[in-house]
Amino acid sequence: MGDKHFDEVMEIYKKISSIDFRENINGYIDLLVLTYYISQYDYNNRDKYLKILDEEIISLLKSLNKYEYRIIGCEGSLLEILYLIDSFDNSNSYQNLKLQMFDCIAYYLDIYLKTVPPLYTPAFYDLISGITSLGNYLIINSTQNKNFIKNEIMLQLISDKFISMFNTKEKGLAALDNFCVHIESEDSSVPYKSLDLGLSHGLLGPLVFMSKLYRKNEDKKLLEAIECGLAVYEQYRSIEDDIPNFPTSISYYTNKIVVTRKERMSWCYGNIGVLRGIHLINENLNKSNKELIKYIRKISALDSEEWRLICPTFCHGKSGMLTILNEFNREHPHSNLVEGINVLTKEIWECYSSKYIYGFPKKERDYFSDTLLTLENDISVIGGIGSILIAYIRTMVPIENDFLSSMLLVN
Repeated sequence: MGDKHFDEVMEIYKKISSIDFRENINGYIDLLVLTYYISQYDYNNRDKYLKILDEEIISLLKSLNKYEYRIIGCEGSLLEILYLIDSFDNSNSYQNLKLQMFDCIAYYLDIYLKTVPPLYTPAFYDLISGITSLGNYLIINSTQNKNFIKNEIMLQLISDKFISMFNTKEKGLAALDNFCVHIESEDSSVPYKSLDLGLSHGLLGPLVFMSKLYRKNEDKKLLEAIECGLAVYEQYRSIEDDIPNFPTSISYYTNKIVVTRKERMSWCYGNIGVLRGIHLINENLNKSNKELIKYIRKISALDSEEWRLICPTFCHGKSGMLTILNEFNREHPHSNLVEGINVLTKEIWECYSSKYIYGFPKKERDYFSDTLLTLENDISVIGGIGSILIAYIRTMVPIENDFLSSMLLVN
């Protein structure tokens, strides 16, 4: 392989793969996702890892009834297993099992949409646990799925639901009430509702999905809803030192609206994640990305302290920004992007130490006590140590069809 961190990557994987996840389906699926990436990284032993994947996925699917698991969402779910299978199965050997899982998801979606409460929550519509992740998978799978009619019916159901959630007769925030979290409290210091604008849990995830679907079917109602949502990002965007700053949330109090901005360049809530999402939307709507790419290059050239990233993991840390810059550089190569990738890679590996169980710490701020917590046992592929390995592997190996599509970072 030849890269200087190969031995560390393989040692961390060896430790993670020795964990018994038989009672923890989230960890079990994350290990399988990580094994797929290792199969692409340790290429000389690729067949060995693919055999492990084949055996473990069959074993997992046969024993699913003993677990509690999500049906949809891109983490710890039946849908995550489908994304994984599609990453490596070129022979369609899983076709019958996929159809069974697909039927289960279709049955669940029909009930889910009929029983959803009047006031929606991000868990209903977001990427991590909601219908956005399923809609995204259905678009990717629509040309391959033997159950094409069921695929298109589900896509239409999700599309209709999202379109109905936008009140396009209103403008600005008033149009987005169905995407707000409504809070019951008599305390005037607590907001009575809040709108999340992030990519992972907020409005941007559905907008990216809807733009992908619009590219497929050119439904004008979709376009109207997308533009309604994007107007809020434009309205509340600020420009500082010629770099855009987007809010992470907008909170409604009795007599005021508070706009919260976390200026870190993270995937989940940061400006870099929002810019990537808007970039994909512009591509799908056939709009120019020239100005946006200029912003990304400027961000890449900033002193790393200005990125305000304290954690090496993907979700809200350096590996998320690394992944995004890597994708931009594949599409629009530039020396600033290369420099940003090199700096992030260096800083991520500077976090590595044999004193940690799996080589890296996960750092999180406890906003109630305003203290920085160091966690060592999270090996997940979104917020944990697994995500660091995947981000690094993707800078070393050109992987085209992979799990990254579930993160809404590629079209």
